[in-house]
Amino acid sequence: MEYKLIKELRDADFPISGGIYHSFDAEERIWPSPTLSELIEACGDKFENLTFYANEWIANADYSGGDVAGGIKGKSSIEAVANLWLVLNKK
Repeated sequence: MEYKLIKELRDADFPISGGIYHSFDAEERIWPSPTLSELIEACGDKFENLTFYANEWIANADYSGGDVAGGIKGKSSIEAVANLWLVLNKK
């Protein structure tokens, strides 16, 4: 997962408790990112499915208010679900 997306999750108060660690800068600071299962769990009952189509991962969810967050894309399954969580938790 790219640093920019990890930062967006952190800024949106995603509870990153461990997961996978990445080094992004010359100082080799380590940044934790959530696992796929943590992201899916955080989406809760709103999470519908995750598919791979035309070289892209696509995450879909259903809002309780009737709105659908569909077609949220990512280069990887983790990125697609992270982007979905950000849409579902937009402030």
